[in-house]
This record gives sequence, structure tokens and C-alpha cells, in this order.
Amino acid sequence: MQYCKFFIGTTICFSLLACSSTRVWQDYDLQANFSRLGSYAWQQLAQKKTDNPHIDNSLLNDRVRYAIDTNLALKGYKKMSREQADFLVVYHYAIRERNRDDRSHTRVGVSRGYWGYYGSYIVIDDHRYDADRYELIVDVLDPKNEKILWRGSVNKKLLQSNSPQQATQRVNQVVVDILSKFPPQ
Repeated sequence: MQYCKFFIGTTICFSLLACSSTRVWQDYDLQANFSRLGSYAWQQLAQKKTDNPHIDNSLLNDRVRYAIDTNLALKGYKKMSREQADFLVVYHYAIRERNRDDRSHTRVGVSRGYWGYYGSYIVIDDHRYDADRYELIVDVLDPKNEKILWRGSVNKKLLQSNSPQQATQRVNQVVVDILSKFPPQ
């Protein structure tokens, strides 16, 4: 009975964790007055090139910019010229490639059975796999000096989708999650 309760409790906990929303990290200037912000502009007309064809992707750029524009408009911010804007917006999408190595393990065992001694020798091979880290960062900048007023980020793979609709939906959800923290409370 105890085992059954433990199993059910563990299953419920893991189910809730699987359904939880995307984790958003934020940082902001404690001295900034976010209540005075009412209009924005993009820091750059075109996204900076990174020499990574997965990131320098006009489809991804258009989706992210549209999602940010739409979400800021829903929050009541107006898109203006750079000279008239209360804050600037810029995003960064990064893929950090990391390699992980697993070491090989060798096991030797000898045991005695009914018919005599038995031996075994097991070698587990090395495994190397890539664990890329994907990060979307949205920055809100002071237009006077371009210092960061607020930064929101999330680790989420945005590039691989089965369809353009699915890619757009994924980008929209990630941007909604990030901008749910802006302005900070």
C-alpha cells in the first residue's frame, strides 16, 4: 500500500512539472521608473549578423519581431520612431554548443555456481553527444545611453518545427512568457 501511494504521488509531481510553463529569467535596473514608459522603438532596423545560418534566419527574425510588437501593443505600448520612444527593444537568440563526454567503464566479475566458476567481462564504450543550449533574450534599453533597463530570457529551442504554423506558435508562446515579466512588479 505504501509503495502504491509513493508511486501515485511521484507520478502526480512529475505530471505537474511536465505541464509547468517555461521558466523565464529576468533582471532589471532597480532605479528605473517603468511607469513612465509608454512607447518603444527597435534598437536596430535589422538584426545583427552572427555568421550562424540557424540564427541569421529572416523567418525567425520576422516571427520574433512580430511577436514582440504584438505583445507590447497588447500591454498598451506604442511603437514610435527612435527619437520619440521611451525605450528601445532588441532581442538576441544564441545557440551555445557544448560537448559532453561519458567515460568508459570496465567490469570484471567472477562467481561460483553449481557447475564451477563463471567469469564475465563487460566494457561500456565512451559516448560523446552534443548538448546545445538555446537562449532567447529580450532587452529593454534606455534610449539615451542604451543601458539595459530590463532583460528577460528563456532557454527554448525555436528553430525546429514541423510547420511554419507550429514555428510561429512556438515563438509567440516564448515571447508571451518572457514579456509576462515586463514591466517588473
